[in-house]
Amino acid sequence: MARILKLIQGDREVKPPQSEVDAYVQLVHDTDGSLLVYLYNYKEGGPAPGDSPTQSMHFDLNAARAFKRVLEEAFGPL
Repeated sequence: MARILKLIQGDREVKPPQSEVDAYVQLVHDTDGSLLVYLYNYKEGGPAPGDSPTQSMHFDLNAARAFKRVLEEAFGPL
Protein backbone atom coordinates (compact mmCIF):
# COMPACT_ATOMS: atom_id res chain seq x y z
CA MET A 1 0.00 0.00 0.00
CA ALA A 2 1.14 3.49 -0.68
CA ARG A 3 -0.15 6.93 0.20
CA ILE A 4 0.05 9.33 -2.73
CA LEU A 5 2.12 12.40 -1.83
CA LYS A 6 1.96 14.19 -5.17
CA LEU A 7 1.25 13.51 -8.82
CA ILE A 8 4.11 13.98 -11.28
CA GLN A 9 3.57 14.14 -15.04
CA GLY A 10 5.14 10.99 -16.50
CA ASP A 11 7.10 10.77 -19.75
CA ARG A 12 7.23 7.02 -20.39
CA GLU A 13 5.94 5.35 -23.53
CA VAL A 14 2.93 3.42 -22.24
CA LYS A 15 0.99 0.72 -24.08
CA PRO A 16 -2.76 0.20 -23.63
CA PRO A 17 -3.71 -2.35 -20.95
CA GLN A 18 -3.75 -6.04 -21.83
CA SER A 19 -6.34 -7.00 -19.20
CA GLU A 20 -9.32 -5.62 -17.33
CA VAL A 21 -9.98 -5.79 -13.60
CA ASP A 22 -12.54 -4.50 -11.13
CA ALA A 23 -11.48 -1.65 -8.86
CA TYR A 24 -12.47 -1.56 -5.22
CA VAL A 25 -12.88 1.70 -3.31
CA GLN A 26 -13.10 2.13 0.46
CA LEU A 27 -13.03 5.11 2.79
CA VAL A 28 -10.56 4.67 5.65
CA HIS A 29 -9.19 6.90 8.39
CA ASP A 30 -5.48 7.46 8.89
CA THR A 31 -3.94 7.16 12.33
CA ASP A 32 -4.44 10.92 12.81
CA GLY A 33 -8.13 10.60 11.89
CA SER A 34 -7.87 12.15 8.43
CA LEU A 35 -10.04 10.60 5.72
CA LEU A 36 -8.38 8.61 2.93
CA VAL A 37 -9.81 7.03 -0.20
CA TYR A 38 -8.33 3.56 -0.62
CA LEU A 39 -8.32 2.32 -4.24
CA TYR A 40 -7.20 -1.23 -4.97
CA ASN A 41 -7.52 -4.12 -7.38
CA TYR A 42 -6.75 -7.80 -7.69
CA LYS A 43 -5.34 -9.77 -10.60
CA GLU A 44 -7.58 -10.47 -13.58
CA GLY A 45 -10.36 -12.82 -12.54
CA GLY A 46 -10.82 -11.25 -9.11
CA PRO A 47 -9.65 -12.19 -5.67
CA ALA A 48 -9.39 -15.71 -4.37
CA PRO A 49 -9.75 -16.35 -0.64
CA GLY A 50 -6.67 -14.99 1.15
CA ASP A 51 -5.41 -12.91 -1.80
CA SER A 52 -3.88 -9.52 -1.15
CA PRO A 53 -4.55 -6.69 -3.59
CA THR A 54 -2.27 -6.54 -6.62
CA GLN A 55 -2.06 -2.75 -6.54
CA SER A 56 -3.32 -0.20 -4.05
CA MET A 57 -3.17 3.53 -3.35
CA HIS A 58 -4.41 5.84 -0.63
CA PHE A 59 -5.52 9.35 -1.60
CA ASP A 60 -5.84 12.13 0.98
CA LEU A 61 -7.77 15.31 0.16
CA ASN A 62 -4.83 17.05 -1.54
CA ALA A 63 -3.95 14.03 -3.67
CA ALA A 64 -7.63 13.56 -4.61
CA ARG A 65 -7.86 17.20 -5.73
CA ALA A 66 -4.68 16.83 -7.79
CA PHE A 67 -5.97 13.64 -9.40
CA LYS A 68 -9.31 15.31 -10.18
CA ARG A 69 -7.41 18.09 -12.00
CA VAL A 70 -5.57 15.49 -14.08
CA LEU A 71 -8.83 13.71 -14.93
CA GLU A 72 -10.53 16.96 -15.92
CA GLU A 73 -7.59 17.98 -18.11
CA ALA A 74 -7.95 14.65 -19.89
CA PHE A 75 -11.74 14.25 -20.05
CA GLY A 76 -13.20 17.70 -19.41
CA PRO A 77 -15.33 18.78 -16.45
CA LEU A 78 -16.60 15.92 -14.33
